[in-house]
Amino acid sequence: MRTLVRFAVLLAFSAALLGGCTPTKVSEFGERPDEPAISEAQSRMLQEILEYQKKSGRDMAQMLDDLKAQKAAEDAAKGPHPLVRDLAVARQLAAEAQETDDAKDMASLLHRIQFTLMTMLAEAPAGTIVRRLERARLALTLEQPSAEDLSQAAKELMAALDSNLGVEPAELVPAVLTKLEAAKKKLDDGDAKGARRRIVEAQEQAASHQLNLVLRKALAAAKGAEEALNRSADLVVKAELEELSAMLDKVAAVAVVKTAEPEVETEALEEPAEEVEAAEAEAAEEVAVPASEEPEQEPEPATEEAVETPRPATR
Repeated sequence: MRTLVRFAVLLAFSAALLGGCTPTKVSEFGERPDEPAISEAQSRMLQEILEYQKKSGRDMAQMLDDLKAQKAAEDAAKGPHPLVRDLAVARQLAAEAQETDDAKDMASLLHRIQFTLMTMLAEAPAGTIVRRLERARLALTLEQPSAEDLSQAAKELMAALDSNLGVEPAELVPAVLTKLEAAKKKLDDGDAKGARRRIVEAQEQAASHQLNLVLRKALAAAKGAEEALNRSADLVVKAELEELSAMLDKVAAVAVVKTAEPEVETEALEEPAEEVEAAEAEAAEEVAVPASEEPEQEPEPATEEAVETPRPATR
């Protein structure tokens, strides 16, 4: 994954640099008077791209197509996020706990649910970020950290940034990218105090991520059910399990990637307009005239021979 990201950065940088080149007057040192020369790192990046193009014989567009194909293959291979897989486990265990009447089975299920929820808290992007930032804070404990401490803090920040990459759905990841980048810049500038302040802000924001809070509520409900089971409060156990199930449903609403409904081709299913109109007309006639009754027939016009003159009434 890291190789893929590095390749993407190389391509994006080269596209921006090469695509934005315009003729300009340069100094005798090869620099524009109003801009600094490209850095050594940028020069190395360009060199790597040129070497790759030379070896592969592929142009920039083909390289970008290769990158997209590689990313699609990696996404398909890695499958759903571990949190999503463990969510399925937690929901199954919660369903079994709601169905059992055996106290021993219930206790075992509640232990397994709590362990699964703690695992989900640790593997969620918010949990990963909080854990990495805690290590970065430890490296910056001293008022004047050493170069080694600054380097260690920078590594943890980069690891926290990497945990944001390629996570689907994006709602799983707390929006702390800007704060992490700001903290990394402060470290690069040697400002340990400024970096420490931004790390604390990012950590607090990640810890209060909505998904993290819901998982904690689910864990509290599982613990509450266990405590109620120990004192034989069956109604409380039932209520706590219902709360646990509701919290897991909230996690699923965020964590599970919703796939689009397959489009049904309606052309093959639609009947011709004439057949539809005929069917509607026939249905209307059936409603208007009950099947048990014969439709009235109009009387035929009477002939002169068929007409009888009325007889005078007799007294």
